Amino acid sequence: MIDRNDFFSDDVRKAVESFEKMLQNRESIYMDEETLEDIIEYYIAKGKPRKALNAAQIALEQSPLNVNFKLKKAQAFNLLDDADSALALIEEIELLEPTNPEIYITKSDSLELKEQFDEAIACLYNALECADEKSEIYMHLGFLYEDKQDFKRALQMFSRSLEFDQNNEQAFFEIGLCYEALGNNDESTKFYEKFIDRHPYNANAWYNLGISFSKMQRYEKAEWAFDYAIVIDENLSNAYFNKANAQMHLNQYKEAIDNYLTTMELDGPDAFCHCNIGECYEQLKDYTEARNHYKKAVQLLPELDEAWFGLGICYDNEEKMIEAEHFYKRAIDIDPLNAEYWFAYADVLFALGLLVQCEHAFEQATLLNPKLHEAWLDWSAVKFDNGEQEEAITMLLDQIEENHTVIPYYYRAAGYLYKNGMQKEGLAFFERAVLHNFDEHTAFFDFFPDLLQVQKFLEVLDNHTNPKK
Repeated sequence: MIDRNDFFSDDVRKAVESFEKMLQNRESIYMDEETLEDIIEYYIAKGKPRKALNAAQIALEQSPLNVNFKLKKAQAFNLLDDADSALALIEEIELLEPTNPEIYITKSDSLELKEQFDEAIACLYNALECADEKSEIYMHLGFLYEDKQDFKRALQMFSRSLEFDQNNEQAFFEIGLCYEALGNNDESTKFYEKFIDRHPYNANAWYNLGISFSKMQRYEKAEWAFDYAIVIDENLSNAYFNKANAQMHLNQYKEAIDNYLTTMELDGPDAFCHCNIGECYEQLKDYTEARNHYKKAVQLLPELDEAWFGLGICYDNEEKMIEAEHFYKRAIDIDPLNAEYWFAYADVLFALGLLVQCEHAFEQATLLNPKLHEAWLDWSAVKFDNGEQEEAITMLLDQIEENHTVIPYYYRAAGYLYKNGMQKEGLAFFERAVLHNFDEHTAFFDFFPDLLQVQKFLEVLDNHTNPKK
């Protein structure tokens, strides 16, 4: 398979192969300076700093006064987190080529490793004074200001980078992160809109505008922006993917499926696309297709807990509890700190009659997320149905004390109290619940259908709807 990120020519790759064969055979190595520099660059780009260091040392033995070889050796030291060795080399060459921006950039990288951020920034400003290509230097400055948590200055640097390179995808992305860190996504959209006014056919700007709208949960506007990005660049796979995400939030599940499939046509099979398609089919209640895509997701990425959980949901909805229990447990094994997983697992264990394990699962769910209200309600129901009425009532009263704004707690406590022989207290809780949220009384009678026959509950409802009566 051809690596699309491999920008090296066949000649360079052949030179590297020859170089490595000579090393392996312990042969005397002599190559022209340009070839040796290409070999060192190759190793640096491929993330092989030890090989780069070795090649640079061999090159310096051949040409000890070559500044570029010393510079490349310093860059290799930086990649090995040996900033002191890098700085020692840079000191040797800094005065020899005071207008070489690469020297200042490399020195800045060394100082950054030593967390001397102000000095690193000063080096980059020196680089700007003598560089023809300024976009990448502004990017480096932006990253350094991010390291200092100075997101306003970082934003300025990334914006300046775009002035020199309108297609700098990383700059667009970092600008969005800076606005997010500043808590100002609205300004983010304004920035992209102004940029689009000047450069209306810039697909990256439209794409990032869509991302910004998505962060603000303005999904219709996000879909609109992604559409423009796709019109400009029909191969922009991330735009299809994020458009599909927006469509999921808009309940446009069939349309989302199409865009996830297009993403994979462009980029190849992807576990997250299959997982999201599975969720779309799940929402459409096509559990067979949902399972097919969840299974494809875990085949591609076995540690994708959301897909294992999705498989559990499908079987749960089909009331195949043994299978659901198995897949919920797989999700929990991968992410044991997910309260939603424990909650779903607890309900399935209850359906299977495994009460001890069920109680443990509810305990885990509520410990991990004490505000998971449905879990408290279901756990209290398990206790009430299992003859632990006092414990169920105490559990809900404790929760009401912790969070008195959760009205379903009042409704449920009302039913438990009344059915446990405390009619007066039960009616008082029911009246308070009706006063705060009348509409939820229908869920109350769905859970306690026998209480619909109790005249006093109906009188409370009647007094609420007809106060003058």
